[in-house]
Amino acid sequence: DTLTSLDGLQSLETVDGSLNIRMNASLTTLAGLESLRSVGSFGLSITDNPQLTSIRALASLESVNSRITIWGNDRLESLAGLENLSSVGGLHIVSNEQLSSLTNINKLEFVGLSGIHILDNPRLSSLGTFAQLTSVEGDVLLAANNSLSSLKSFENITRIAGVLGIGDASSYYGDFGAGGSDDSDNGSGNSDADMRGTEFSSLTELTSLTSVGGLHISDNLQLSSLAGLEKLTALSTSLRISNNEVLGSLAPLANINSPVQSLVIDNNDALTTLTGLE
Repeated sequence: DTLTSLDGLQSLETVDGSLNIRMNASLTTLAGLESLRSVGSFGLSITDNPQLTSIRALASLESVNSRITIWGNDRLESLAGLENLSSVGGLHIVSNEQLSSLTNINKLEFVGLSGIHILDNPRLSSLGTFAQLTSVEGDVLLAANNSLSSLKSFENITRIAGVLGIGDASSYYGDFGAGGSDDSDNGSGNSDADMRGTEFSSLTELTSLTSVGGLHISDNLQLSSLAGLEKLTALSTSLRISNNEVLGSLAPLANINSPVQSLVIDNNDALTTLTGLE
C-alpha cells in the first residue's frame, strides 16, 4: 500500500511471465517502466490502483502475449502510453471510473483469443482509433459504458472470430461483475457492476464487418436499427437479439448465409417481423 514509485525498474525491457501492478493505494504513475517492450505468456495486469492517473510510461511497450487488463483504477482518465502496442493476446478495460478515452492505438495489428472487453467505464466517450486492426481472434464485448455512443474505432474490422457482444456481458462476467471467472486472478471484486446496456442508436460504423463467430445484441435501450451489418455474411455459432426496446427491424442481417447453432430472438418490444432471417 505504501509503494509510490516503480523507480528501480528502468532497465527492465522484457518480462517472460506476468507483470501485475495492483492494489497500490499511493501509486500515481508507472514511471520506471519506460524501457519495457514486451510481456510474456501471463500478461500485464494494472488493477485497483486508486490514485493512478497515467500509464504513459508504457510508451515503449510493443507486445503482450497474453491479455492486458486495466481495471478498477478510479482516477485513470486515458490509456495514453499504449500507442506503440502492436500485438496483444487480449485487451480488457473494465470499471475505470474516470476513464474518458482509450487513446489512438494505431499500431495494433493483432488481438488474440482473449479478445477486446470494454465494460463498465461510465465516462468513456471515445475508443480512440485502431487504424491497423482488421481482425480479432476472440470476443469483442461492449457494455455499460454510459457515455459511449460511437463504434467508429472498429470501422476497419472485417472479422471477429469470437462473439460480438453489444449491450450485455453478464453471461461472461455474471454476478461477479468485473470479477468474473475470466478475470478472477486480477484482484478486484466489483460485484455491484452492471454489465448491461449501451448508448448506441445504430451500428453504422461496423460496415466492414463480414464474419463473426456469434452475434449477441441485448439490452440496448436506444438501439433502433442494425444498419451497418449489411455486409455480415458468416456467423458460425449463436445469434441472440434480446431486450432491445426500440429495435424495429432485422433486415440488415439478410445477407447471413451460414447456419447457426443457436438462435434467440426475444423481448424486443418494437420488433413485429423477423424479415431478414429468411
